[in-house]
Amino acid sequence: MNTPKRNMKPGLPPSLVTLTRHEVAGALGISLDCLDKMAADGTGPKRFRASPRTWRYRAADLEVWQAARIREAVAESKANKQAAA
Repeated sequence: MNTPKRNMKPGLPPSLVTLTRHEVAGALGISLDCLDKMAADGTGPKRFRASPRTWRYRAADLEVWQAARIREAVAESKANKQAAA
């Protein structure tokens, strides 16, 4: 994943790098509406409320979420191939 470097500071641990909704949607190649729907139904990456009106995503959490999605897709593909055989 190409994590935006906007809030990267020297010495800042990667676990503290946070992304906005716009940055996450752009990194995933999806719309803000899609990201918001995934957040509402619990299928999106973990997020936290940085202020009463602002949501943020930890870059590390986004990477974990992406890895899980890839594992699910691979497992589903294998299951489909076995079912077709």
